[in-house]
Amino acid sequence: MDKLPDPKSDQKRESVQTPQARVRDSLYKHYKARGRKKYNLWLVYSPKLNRDIIIDSDKQLIYWLHFLESDPTVESFLLHDKQNRADPDFFVTFRGGERRADFLQLPPESNLKPSVTYFDNKVWENRFIQEDELIKTSQQAQRWLKPIMFAAAIREQQLLPLHNTLIIAEHKYKSGILADLLAESSGHDSMKVLGMVMRHFTEGRILLELSNATFGNNTPWKISTGERHENSD
Repeated sequence: MDKLPDPKSDQKRESVQTPQARVRDSLYKHYKARGRKKYNLWLVYSPKLNRDIIIDSDKQLIYWLHFLESDPTVESFLLHDKQNRADPDFFVTFRGGERRADFLQLPPESNLKPSVTYFDNKVWENRFIQEDELIKTSQQAQRWLKPIMFAAAIREQQLLPLHNTLIIAEHKYKSGILADLLAESSGHDSMKVLGMVMRHFTEGRILLELSNATFGNNTPWKISTGERHENSD
């Protein structure tokens, strides 16, 4: 006679979720929470957080691309679990130590906009971002989806030889276009080179210019003034 399954072992398996399962469950909860509201949910990889996140709307997607991932002064951020409409949407930490609470819509009392928010025993300067500001930046913001895609392809991969090759090339040229870095890294997979370029941008080593064109061979880059000079062995 076959043994009956042990309920405790089933519970143990359920409690040990893979990252993919946790993201799937979180996406399902977001989907249920939106009720009858019709807006898109985006499951995206964040290079700055080095993990998948769920973006609740197209408006949030544009904000995330323009004000967070593509801003070289931003070090990290937190998607806030809003309890009411007056709460911030994001908490942003900058490389210089500044902290900001970003609102993607005005609070109900739009004529009473507080200057700071108190959260996690810290003071955060408030910024209220209007929808027309997001519309103006939407085209440029969407250009960052491509380099983020390359960064996602090498997630969890150290690729130290490629990293060091790019460090040497960046210090050799100081500035230029991506074609220069690809040529100097010709011994490596070009897709991984582009992913590492985005990783170096995220780490604050280089700056990328996507205000006038999409990410590609002719994309301008330059060494960041705050760039770190150490190599990895």
